[in-house]
Amino acid sequence: MLKHRRSWTLALCVAAGAASAGAQADTTVSADGGGLHVSTDGGNFQFNISGRIFVDYATVIPGGHAGWGSTAQGSPSSAPGVVGSPVGYQNNSGVYFRRANLDLTGKIYQWSYRMEDNLSGNGGGTAADGTNNPNTGASGTGTGNDWRYLYIAHPLLQDGIIYIGQNKPFRSLEELTHDRDLLFMERPITTASGVLGGRDLQDGAFYAWSRGHVLSPLDNLFLGVSGYSLRKISQSTTEGVGANARIAYAPINTKGELLHFGLSYSSDHSDNAIPLTDNYRYGGYRLGSGTLSQSFIGSTANPTIGPSSSADTVEGEFAGIWGPAYLAGEYAHVQASAQSTTPGLVTQAFYVQASYFLTGESKLYNAKEAITYNPYDLRHGYGAFELKARYEQGQTGDLPEGNTTICAPSTGSIPKGSQITKCEVSDYAVGMNYYPNAWIRFMLDYIVATDNLGAAGRDKPQTLAFRAQVAF
Repeated sequence: MLKHRRSWTLALCVAAGAASAGAQADTTVSADGGGLHVSTDGGNFQFNISGRIFVDYATVIPGGHAGWGSTAQGSPSSAPGVVGSPVGYQNNSGVYFRRANLDLTGKIYQWSYRMEDNLSGNGGGTAADGTNNPNTGASGTGTGNDWRYLYIAHPLLQDGIIYIGQNKPFRSLEELTHDRDLLFMERPITTASGVLGGRDLQDGAFYAWSRGHVLSPLDNLFLGVSGYSLRKISQSTTEGVGANARIAYAPINTKGELLHFGLSYSSDHSDNAIPLTDNYRYGGYRLGSGTLSQSFIGSTANPTIGPSSSADTVEGEFAGIWGPAYLAGEYAHVQASAQSTTPGLVTQAFYVQASYFLTGESKLYNAKEAITYNPYDLRHGYGAFELKARYEQGQTGDLPEGNTTICAPSTGSIPKGSQITKCEVSDYAVGMNYYPNAWIRFMLDYIVATDNLGAAGRDKPQTLAFRAQVAF
């Protein structure tokens, strides 16, 4: 961690030195968009620093009568506090730094680079977003630094670019959306926060191609392919590998109006006797112990899909913008299997989300990445208000008779003698986003979730979350 901070201190010193040289010929320094931009040698050398800070508050209200999950009963040995109180919910609210990221990008002739580090290390949370083990879905400790994007890139063929290093495979729309532009504080179930099992950033090679005016003056076509190892920086080496491809077409792409469709396929294969699992936090990202999460194909401690497992994922996506209105959704089909006698499992998941700017703004479209992002030109001096709603659901079918392992709860255990006859998790969320200006945002989310294990019971927690965000 100290080395990372020294590196960023050095980067800031370099930027300051470049800024002091602004009076010299052929060197320009600007702060457009709030970040620091330095360019010299006719633009052949560029240096940019940006960043973001997310300060979150979260509280979870236990619900249901399952006796596990949010209503699991604890003791001094399993959770601090009073005997018989819900595990991990004695102190179930608080404020913490979700992110404190510095992002360094630049250019050296035709080569570009990016280095992004989360200096907060996702501090405070038990399920550290971005530090999940891509093979097991196991959470990080929430301490130290967390390298995010770290790559070099170069143009390849007309309108294309290749990235070498740590980047995201071209999976779902909401997985690729930048965290500063997410509609809700948490990514939906079709992403690496859900059925993709923490496999967000990977080390490998990634090629993206995008071009407008393909079939009409208003359209845009995106193609992306990637090959990678199932690991990222700070994680142990594995021989697991994966490949991915995505195609996205926007027949309508103009200011204030968008129609977007996409399809992606990923094939991930673990090795070194490490199983693939998933781990969806249906109670949101929260503080304390006893994180509420649901695995559809097993858990790290008791995997159903065994060693050297594979997961093939197909995802379809759509998005539309009509003035201040926004609508998007995705469907994911995951086939998980193993090189053993363990039968494969199929998980299906989807979400639909919508928003509406009361103040008249419209979301924007990044054609080079085929993703949406928040408006920068606000129409009123007091800012912009956005109402939002989302529903999502995921389930695994064909559970075996007498099942007590697949979809076993992450907190507590099912009643003795009962069986897990259903594996379905869902939630609906509503809220509001307020933008005082283009770089500041306040988010309020209210989530009602249901983890339904059939005969083993249901867990129905409610989550209230708030975020103060600055992105420059």
